[in-house]
Amino acid sequence: MRTTKIMQLTGTMQTTGITRTTKIMQLTVTTCLTGTTEQAKKDTDFIIIRR
Repeated sequence: MRTTKIMQLTGTMQTTGITRTTKIMQLTVTTCLTGTTEQAKKDTDFIIIRR
């Protein structure tokens, strides 16, 4: 469920049209695929702060 939430955030950020944010988003997706929920959550926080 947490992974789905992060993925939704990815779509929203991509709509913004920021290329740099999209690159960070890909990293988040990779972390999600790895299976680390804690790291993925930290990445999401970093993205929100970077925005």
